Amino acid sequence: KRGTFVQDYKLAFRMLVKYPGLTIAGGVALALAIGIGAGWYDLSRDLLRPAIPLPGGDRIVEVEMRNSATAQDERRLLHDFLVWREHAHFIQDLGAYRTLEQNLILQNAGGTHAEPVTVAETTASAFRVAQSAPLLGRPLIDADEAPGAPPVVVLGYSVWQRHFGGRPDVLGSDIRLGGERTMVVGVMPDGFAFPVNHRMWVPLRLRASGYAPLDGPGVRIFGRLAPGATQAQAYAEVTALNER
Repeated sequence: KRGTFVQDYKLAFRMLVKYPGLTIAGGVALALAIGIGAGWYDLSRDLLRPAIPLPGGDRIVEVEMRNSATAQDERRLLHDFLVWREHAHFIQDLGAYRTLEQNLILQNAGGTHAEPVTVAETTASAFRVAQSAPLLGRPLIDADEAPGAPPVVVLGYSVWQRHFGGRPDVLGSDIRLGGERTMVVGVMPDGFAFPVNHRMWVPLRLRASGYAPLDGPGVRIFGRLAPGATQAQAYAEVTALNER
């Protein structure tokens, strides 16, 4: 096998010498492919997982669960989330969110049209975890999560500028989001995109009756480590609650 490898190597070398144009073209193509790949990785990372500066960002954690039967991440966690939120001491302001694709209905001189937007349906604790004050108005609050509460939305800075012209009087106005009239209660500052590149936030309303295990929509769970708590302590606590 070693002899065959040497012969292949010699043949390849003779071909490169005989056809120098092909050698240069191949090298340029390879370099271009590597450059495009690296460039796309950097671009996609910046677009999908931007580095958002948050106060005490190293204390923010995500709580995940893996289904042992399927060996897959399990996102139907609302039952567990409610248990963790009530009994966990090493993680504060536990929250849950999911990403929705909805239509923002806009009216202008050209008529009415719909534009798809990405919305974070989240517990109000997201804004306590992020510790970023709104530019205008208020963030989501716990009362917004109550069943029957008026639909409200917090806008990201870019959405506010692009679709509403940066008008301060946008607060208190009704917009049509996902076919529902929703009141704007706040605008977040430029660059804020918690949890993951989101630009609009509506309350996640949980059933008062609670959830059975593996019931409800898939969500992601986040929180902030309590003062003095470590990730190891938080992990052990969540594990003990699950085993209980």
